[in-house]
Amino acid sequence: MSKNKPNKGHKNVDTSEEKKAAASARIEKRISILEGIVSEREANFSDMEGLPKKLTEFTDSNDWIVGSIDPESIKFGRGTYYQKWNIDRFENRLNNLFNRIKHPKKVDDKVTELTAKNNQLTLENESLMAANLCLDRKLSREVKLLKTQLEASIAANRRLQDQLNRKADVIPFTKPK
Repeated sequence: MSKNKPNKGHKNVDTSEEKKAAASARIEKRISILEGIVSEREANFSDMEGLPKKLTEFTDSNDWIVGSIDPESIKFGRGTYYQKWNIDRFENRLNNLFNRIKHPKKVDDKVTELTAKNNQLTLENESLMAANLCLDRKLSREVKLLKTQLEASIAANRRLQDQLNRKADVIPFTKPK
């Protein structure tokens, strides 16, 4: 018999594939919930107040979880997260989420920018409407003037035609040879 004891591992660590898969699924679900909340708040330009900004807050606190989700169904320890098969899979995603939470889109800047653009477009629209009204009035005056000139021209044409019909003696014109 050898003096060395066989390494039985820790008694309370179960490394079976089912346990690994279940733990990974809980981490995946918790990260997916946080991603949904962050995406919704970004879309609405809401603040990120109350969301976890680091791993300890993410794993230990359930205050940020909304809805009818059972916190026990997505509970896991940091030790589970730091297992190689989990950290490789989730570290980049989670760090990206924490970065999005710490540095949200600037709500006030975006609203101010959109309000300024809206005001500018409103002024341009009003100015185009005023120019359109001026052009419409000018066109109406020009059409009225042209109608008056046409009526005067037609009247003068009739008058000259009548004079020609009353006084005109037709003299044939012959070409000199």
